[in-house]
Amino acid sequence: MNTRPTPFDRRDAIWLAIVIIVGVAIRYPTLFVGPLSDDYVQHAMVAGVMGDYAPWDLYSLFDADPAMRQFQLHKGMVPWWTANDLYGTVFRPLPSVMLWLDHTLFPRASVTHHFHTLAWFALALYAAGRLLRRLFDRPIAWTAVTIYALDHGFSMPLGWQANRATIITAALGFLALWVHIRWREDDLRHGALWTAALMTLTFACGEYALVIAGYVLSYEVVKGVRHRGALDWARCLMPTLAPGGLYLLLHNALGYGAVGSELYANPLQSPTGYLRWAWLRLPRLWSELVSSAPSSTWDFALRYEWDLYQGYAYGDFTRATHVHVVVSWAIIAGAGVVAFLVWRALTGSERRTVRWLVLAAVLGVVPVAVAPAHSRLLVLSHLGGACFVAALLVACVRVAAGRTKSGVVRRVISACVAVALFVVHGPQDIRIGWLAARQLQGIHDVVRKSVLDADEHGLALGGRHVVLMSTVVQDLMMHGSLMADYYGEPVPRSWHILSSTNAPLIVRRPGPRTLDVSHMKDETWLATEADRIFCPRPRTIEAGATVDVGVFEVEVLDSRDGRPTRVRFTFAQDLDDDRYAFVRQAGFDLVRYIPPPVGGVNFVPLAGTTRHAVWRRGQ
Repeated sequence: MNTRPTPFDRRDAIWLAIVIIVGVAIRYPTLFVGPLSDDYVQHAMVAGVMGDYAPWDLYSLFDADPAMRQFQLHKGMVPWWTANDLYGTVFRPLPSVMLWLDHTLFPRASVTHHFHTLAWFALALYAAGRLLRRLFDRPIAWTAVTIYALDHGFSMPLGWQANRATIITAALGFLALWVHIRWREDDLRHGALWTAALMTLTFACGEYALVIAGYVLSYEVVKGVRHRGALDWARCLMPTLAPGGLYLLLHNALGYGAVGSELYANPLQSPTGYLRWAWLRLPRLWSELVSSAPSSTWDFALRYEWDLYQGYAYGDFTRATHVHVVVSWAIIAGAGVVAFLVWRALTGSERRTVRWLVLAAVLGVVPVAVAPAHSRLLVLSHLGGACFVAALLVACVRVAAGRTKSGVVRRVISACVAVALFVVHGPQDIRIGWLAARQLQGIHDVVRKSVLDADEHGLALGGRHVVLMSTVVQDLMMHGSLMADYYGEPVPRSWHILSSTNAPLIVRRPGPRTLDVSHMKDETWLATEADRIFCPRPRTIEAGATVDVGVFEVEVLDSRDGRPTRVRFTFAQDLDDDRYAFVRQAGFDLVRYIPPPVGGVNFVPLAGTTRHAVWRRGQ
């Protein structure tokens, strides 16, 4: 028999209101984060710049349609080395419609869009607070919702408009879970219908809803009211499984998914590809649930000043990732030891509730591990992690206060752990959340300045074919034209990148319309993760391969192990024709690049702005 927590009353309402107000208030820096990456693409979709897109289909960023791929290639929205079979789309109709309304009713008003996101965030905190208070008495419930509200992982979903889907999913999903538990334990009238309706809306938000389904399943297996046979199991799970099954059916039938991508591995389409990444991603994601240590190896290094990336820029950090995985397992083991020391300080009901929430959080990480590990993926699973941390903190306080029979050593250790948990999940998370928002704003400002200040450097890019020699900043690689359109500046006819490898270029001009390009330091194309996003392993580009991108034709002259080392770019007109604007990146600016004379050679120095530099600029 379960011991029911005390009812939700005025004190709980006041505390929850305070948590929501504080949680929203400390996110004020996200209001000033301008558009990032996919935001420019989705604005262009709504504005008709990229053709006709349905309001519910704005997450079809890499469409499989050959005509659209050709359009993107000719406009430079994907680099010339993009694999022909690469596409990545997700079915998120409700968040897509929300974005469509934003861009239609309030075009180019990013602050208004962020207020919209914060409203969903407030609803998510309300739903989480009501759910947690239904599951726990005040000490754990209040602590858990506070930890959840302060989590730094919200910074990117709140600051990056295209990632709002996770916030909407949390708001609707936690409401659905709360209603489901009230139906199962309090016999809520029409509870099954309310659960089904809310779960339908949750799955309309996209694949993140699978995490909410995991919560429901974990609840029914570990703590739910006793089931009486298979029909009773079906009755309890059908309001969740039916909308989930319908979503998966539509997702596959309509052709959504990721194909050809190395970093985004669909377990249904490529089980081996998913498993190859899962063993590296899952430990890092699980460890963040209990420690707030970033699951992204890059962010982990920046946060802890890990001097492992010097001399690299957005490269293949295999060694760093392996070290991070080891650290993550150590964090998980440490959390297990703490739980072992203080577990008995929790009541039987508290332990049962924590078990199913932890199981749900652990399982909820599995579907999101299809993407590179990052805090933004944990918005839903972190609720279970927050409950686990809150339970440990409360248990440590009980042991330290002598409410259980414990020796002095255990009481001292418990007190130290309680202080550490408070600092890490309180002031530290607030600080990191602010820093993350400022860094996002810094990324936006740097990239925006590079494009919009081009005229100050003698560049008139409007109406011309822009050829960017080299950069490692993805927005500059592909979104220059879309950024100009977003800010009402003269729009280039196209925007093309020649290389994103972090090495100086050697440029020869064998003819009036031709450039032969190679890298110093014996570097190649397809050597970095930035390149491999568009041409994933095991794909190769061998010598003799050709690509027509409209503005120029590409011929791979030499390659090593399937990675081009020397590439020829043949343009339709003389390179000195005013229709072309050759530019290079110099620090945080774009400046004119002058091709060598016919028969001559010159060099393009390092771009100077690595991902590390852009990220640091925001601090």
